[in-house]
Amino acid sequence: GEYDALLSMGDLYRITGEPNKALKVLNRALSLSRTLNSGRVEEDVYTDLGAVYDDIGESVEALENYSKSLSINRSAVILSNIGLLYVHLGQIQKAFDSFRESLGLYRSHRDKGGQALIFNNVGLLYFRVGELDSALRSFEKALPLTRIVHYKYGEGIVLNNLGKVYSAKGEKQKSLEYFNLALAIDREVKDRSGEGVSLATIAEVHATAGDLRKSLEYYGEALSILRASGDRGHEASALIHMGKAYEQSRDMDRSSQCYKDALSLATSVEDPFSESAAMYGIAHVEGTRGNLTPAVAEIESAIKIVETLRIKLSDQRLRASYFSSVREYYELYIDLLMQLEKKDPSKGYAARALEASERSRARGLLETLQEARADIRRDVDPHLLEREHSLQQLLDGKTARQMRLLAGQQNEKQVAAVKKEIEELLVEYQDVEAQIRATSPGYAGLTQPQPFDLAEIQKQVLDADTVLLEYSLGSERSYLWAATTDSFASFQLPKEA
Repeated sequence: GEYDALLSMGDLYRITGEPNKALKVLNRALSLSRTLNSGRVEEDVYTDLGAVYDDIGESVEALENYSKSLSINRSAVILSNIGLLYVHLGQIQKAFDSFRESLGLYRSHRDKGGQALIFNNVGLLYFRVGELDSALRSFEKALPLTRIVHYKYGEGIVLNNLGKVYSAKGEKQKSLEYFNLALAIDREVKDRSGEGVSLATIAEVHATAGDLRKSLEYYGEALSILRASGDRGHEASALIHMGKAYEQSRDMDRSSQCYKDALSLATSVEDPFSESAAMYGIAHVEGTRGNLTPAVAEIESAIKIVETLRIKLSDQRLRASYFSSVREYYELYIDLLMQLEKKDPSKGYAARALEASERSRARGLLETLQEARADIRRDVDPHLLEREHSLQQLLDGKTARQMRLLAGQQNEKQVAAVKKEIEELLVEYQDVEAQIRATSPGYAGLTQPQPFDLAEIQKQVLDADTVLLEYSLGSERSYLWAATTDSFASFQLPKEA
């Protein structure tokens, strides 16, 4: 009875945004659970401890407690929570694997609320790596399921996430409609953290529209709520966007402070996505101020995180989407190096900029070529290969049907239905391909191929009759590098537009 009371108190403290009190009573419950000698009892308290640590951004402690719970019972809820933690830790492929197993368990139990949760989580993962259309499809699957089971709290979360996707796609008015719907539900169910997130996303839309005064008002309110609820992860994200708003208003001191505070929070909750975004912000501000050397150091740190995250994705499509979403990092890095080249042409900054350009564009092709030379299907689970073959046949059949429909009298509903089926099969096929890569001894043994530096280009790529012209197009300035076997020059060009 004492244990049950402590567990309930922990839940209430968590819901009302008092994580420290929740941890205190749940640790007392954990001590009691060990004297009760019941695995199921320990599973419950480990789950609740994991949830509280998750709320306050202590990812490692959360993962440790969830894993202890999972060792007692293979729970769909815990698998989902672990998947979310892997997202925060940048372990994208592991996150997909956890969500996949969790969805299978929810479907076997016909749990529509649980399925809604997973579709939302998968949508978030796609959003993180820049796959906006896949994210939208996942959130659109989640939303009706939350309404079927009358899960208002979850409905608010999904509405907010749909708003984020539409905002990223440039449909600001549509995104604002979703954010306002989410905010109304957050207030109805008294979800303080959700309310803070919704206010921050509304602030971002106003900043994009150029209404910086209104945007900063919303950010101030959002941050106050997020700090009170102890949600450090979303606080870091809000600070990054607030930093951008201050940058737009040319208040570089406040912008820089927002980015630095965000970096500190992101580091404390071990969120590599927010860490790299905060570093990019700091580099951008320092570059604008003319502090080029510290700016280069920051952007190099950000790119190091980006490339670490990219390596963890075995799905080439997701890898390409993620790289595309952080293209501006490389653009800034190249621009900073080329500005340093103007100041001191003797230090080789232009050659470093060319190499940065190669890193930004060559990785995908190099990896694909390297992979093609390795027999990555050798010694892979036969069931995976069978599933790959089956999906390929299904795709061929659906594509043939689509071609027949398009060639004949078009029934728009039928065409749209087949298109949707093909899109869903493609996602599943690419998922199986990723599993084959992840479990293949041949793929695991591949070294990460490195792009050429200037000396290698001159020695291995060029001959006496060939010149290399490589362009990098940027939003402020563009650049051209010209290399022969024995010469190298760089030129500034107009901006991309």
